[in-house]
Amino acid sequence: MMAEGEGERGKERKSRKKGFVVVEVPLSIEDYVRLETVVIRKFGRKRGVFTAFVRDCIMQKVAEEEKKM
Repeated sequence: MMAEGEGERGKERKSRKKGFVVVEVPLSIEDYVRLETVVIRKFGRKRGVFTAFVRDCIMQKVAEEEKKM
Protein backbone atom coordinates (compact mmCIF):
# COMPACT_ATOMS: atom_id res chain seq x y z
CA MET A 1 0.00 0.00 0.00
CA MET A 2 1.15 3.51 -0.66
CA ALA A 3 1.88 5.65 2.37
CA GLU A 4 1.25 9.36 2.26
CA GLY A 5 4.19 11.37 1.08
CA GLU A 6 5.57 8.73 -1.28
CA GLY A 7 4.42 10.71 -4.28
CA GLU A 8 5.13 9.15 -7.65
CA ARG A 9 7.55 6.46 -6.40
CA GLY A 10 4.87 3.81 -6.03
CA LYS A 11 1.40 3.90 -7.49
CA GLU A 12 -1.54 1.63 -7.03
CA ARG A 13 -4.58 1.59 -9.25
CA LYS A 14 -7.50 -0.70 -9.84
CA SER A 15 -7.52 -2.75 -12.99
CA ARG A 16 -10.54 -3.12 -15.22
CA LYS A 17 -10.80 -6.78 -14.23
CA LYS A 18 -12.61 -7.39 -10.96
CA GLY A 19 -10.34 -8.66 -8.20
CA PHE A 20 -7.10 -7.39 -9.72
CA VAL A 21 -4.94 -4.56 -8.45
CA VAL A 22 -2.16 -3.18 -10.62
CA VAL A 23 0.86 -1.88 -8.72
CA GLU A 24 3.38 0.20 -10.60
CA VAL A 25 6.86 -0.01 -9.14
CA PRO A 26 9.65 1.86 -10.88
CA LEU A 27 12.47 -0.51 -11.82
CA SER A 28 15.48 0.19 -13.92
CA ILE A 29 15.62 -1.69 -17.20
CA GLU A 30 18.52 -3.78 -15.89
CA ASP A 31 16.57 -4.82 -12.76
CA TYR A 32 13.48 -5.70 -14.79
CA VAL A 33 15.45 -7.78 -17.29
CA ARG A 34 17.33 -9.54 -14.47
CA LEU A 35 14.06 -10.36 -12.67
CA GLU A 36 12.42 -11.59 -15.87
CA THR A 37 15.45 -13.74 -16.71
CA VAL A 38 15.41 -15.41 -13.30
CA VAL A 39 11.68 -16.15 -13.52
CA ILE A 40 11.96 -17.55 -17.06
CA ARG A 41 14.94 -19.69 -16.04
CA LYS A 42 12.95 -21.12 -13.13
CA PHE A 43 9.51 -21.54 -14.74
CA GLY A 44 10.08 -21.44 -18.50
CA ARG A 45 8.23 -19.22 -20.94
CA LYS A 46 4.73 -20.20 -19.87
CA ARG A 47 2.19 -17.48 -20.50
CA GLY A 48 1.50 -15.33 -17.45
CA VAL A 49 4.10 -16.91 -15.17
CA PHE A 50 6.16 -13.73 -14.86
CA THR A 51 3.04 -11.70 -14.05
CA ALA A 52 1.88 -14.28 -11.50
CA PHE A 53 5.33 -14.35 -9.90
CA VAL A 54 5.43 -10.58 -9.51
CA ARG A 55 1.85 -10.56 -8.17
CA ASP A 56 2.75 -13.21 -5.56
CA CYS A 57 5.81 -11.21 -4.47
CA ILE A 58 3.71 -8.09 -4.03
CA MET A 59 1.08 -10.00 -2.03
CA GLN A 60 3.81 -11.35 0.27
CA LYS A 61 5.18 -7.85 0.88
CA VAL A 62 1.69 -6.50 1.60
CA ALA A 63 1.09 -9.31 4.10
CA GLU A 64 4.43 -8.59 5.80
CA GLU A 65 3.60 -4.88 6.07
CA GLU A 66 0.16 -5.66 7.53
CA LYS A 67 1.77 -7.89 10.18
CA LYS A 68 4.08 -5.04 11.19
CA MET A 69 1.10 -2.77 11.82
